[in-house]
Amino acid sequence: MTKLSQRPHGYLKIWENMKKDILQTIAKTKKESELKGKKFDSTKWPSKKNFDSNLYKSLSLHGGAREVALRLGLDYSRREKDFWTNFENVKLELEKAQRELKIFPDYMPYKSEVHCTLRYGIEIHGGFIKVRERLNLKEQEFEGKWDDIEKLFTEIRIDINDIGGNPNVMPRAKALRPNIAKAIQQHGTLREIAEQMGLIFDGCSTNYWTKERAKEQVLQCQNHFKIDSNIAPTPEELISFGAMTAVQVAFGNCTKMQEQLGLLGRWKISPKRRNEIDVELEKRGYVRKGKWVHFDYPTDYFCLKHKQTKATQPGNLLVGQSMYCCGRDSARIKRTSKAASEYDDKLKSKNKYLLRIDDYIDNTTPIRHKCFIHGQTLPARPSNCLYGYGLGCCASRGFDSVKNALNDTHNFKFTRPTAFYIYQLEFFPEFYKLGIDANGLRDKDLEYGEEKLYKEFESRKQAFFLEQALLYKTLQIQKERGIGISCPSELREVKWPGATEVRRLDIHELKEEARKLIKELDELKLWNFAIKNVPMKDDEKRQCRAKALYAG
Repeated sequence: MTKLSQRPHGYLKIWENMKKDILQTIAKTKKESELKGKKFDSTKWPSKKNFDSNLYKSLSLHGGAREVALRLGLDYSRREKDFWTNFENVKLELEKAQRELKIFPDYMPYKSEVHCTLRYGIEIHGGFIKVRERLNLKEQEFEGKWDDIEKLFTEIRIDINDIGGNPNVMPRAKALRPNIAKAIQQHGTLREIAEQMGLIFDGCSTNYWTKERAKEQVLQCQNHFKIDSNIAPTPEELISFGAMTAVQVAFGNCTKMQEQLGLLGRWKISPKRRNEIDVELEKRGYVRKGKWVHFDYPTDYFCLKHKQTKATQPGNLLVGQSMYCCGRDSARIKRTSKAASEYDDKLKSKNKYLLRIDDYIDNTTPIRHKCFIHGQTLPARPSNCLYGYGLGCCASRGFDSVKNALNDTHNFKFTRPTAFYIYQLEFFPEFYKLGIDANGLRDKDLEYGEEKLYKEFESRKQAFFLEQALLYKTLQIQKERGIGISCPSELREVKWPGATEVRRLDIHELKEEARKLIKELDELKLWNFAIKNVPMKDDEKRQCRAKALYAG
């Protein structure tokens, strides 16, 4: 596959080049899979992780992944959105499953025989029985089908899961599918099959269900429905879990079970009254997410204001108390409002290129600030901001900084020709990339399109200060005009290195602003130009003035 750095401009726009790189990607992936002892089908479209980012992104040049796969004759097996809501798709997939399983076309496959995605599609349309009846298919009852007892075990476990039963308890025969109940008779009784599967057979056995065993069933039921250990399951929950027989045999009824196990019962209020309470509390900003127990027992409530979920007593909310997050927020606002105001005043004088976005907490807790130089919103400690430090976007510029330019360090250690440029983005033509280049016309990545401006300077300092001045000025222009997005979201999501240097202005305006600054740079000379146009700290300005005086 052609390396990213070796791909010339517009390389992947040509179909033959795209085809070549994709086939090389498939061959490479297959080789890597075989070395790991894994199977890889080269006739199917590879997953996204097998592509390099620029190659996958460039698929849009040729209609997208699906279109490219079809053009190459590859199987693109990904389902479209709402694929299974179309019953015709379910029907076609069922026919395919019948052929693969080598069963007659007028018979319905079993749940265990079809893949999970098809099973999901069948359940959307009412389940296996309804789909079988809708397609006029027969249930598989032919001779020899249930000779394999392990297959029968699998089907029984699927039935237990479907009815929401206890995975350790054999259900009653009437809870199983009729054909499964008949198949059990070929191999013995329900009790014998349960013993072979290692399941409990509750039946009507009065000998098996001791109080200790019944207590264990109640505990498992509590864990299953996520009920607190001191709260008794409801009769409906016991029946659904398959533990009601154990409770009735060991304790007599649910009330006696609660008394003997020391469990709290749930207060019974009418569904109408419970709904009225939920409506009332939702008006106050609290939505119940947990199960209702009683007025004085905590259950999960979601606070619409703070987007937090907390266990709270419904009775407390009804009498006017607030959730913890609301009370904490109110106290915090009162406590920090004065400190926040003082911090904002100091920030205006100490670091005017930053603006606080989040609520102020304290001097050391990072909160989000907006950088007016690069247009980024990032977290930073208030103490660092007051010392004059920038955000992460400022630090990410590596060795290109005012400090290094003043000290002749890192990229400024040697004097060498450096160019300032403006390029139009290849795939986003309304956006333009500003930057500097010390290597002449270097190989640009795929995002660089047509060159709009290229100005070479004797030193990197000249190009750097011009770049910083234009970035800052154009950002202010965009802010005044309400242009919120300086860079395409696609590039910001992949953390493209040049994202902070992208502007969304008319190219004629960009070039005109650049020419004005170039002229000003020539007239004022380097250090006076930097003082006037480039954001920097106060001590850096003093150093610039000293260098300007020294240079004459």
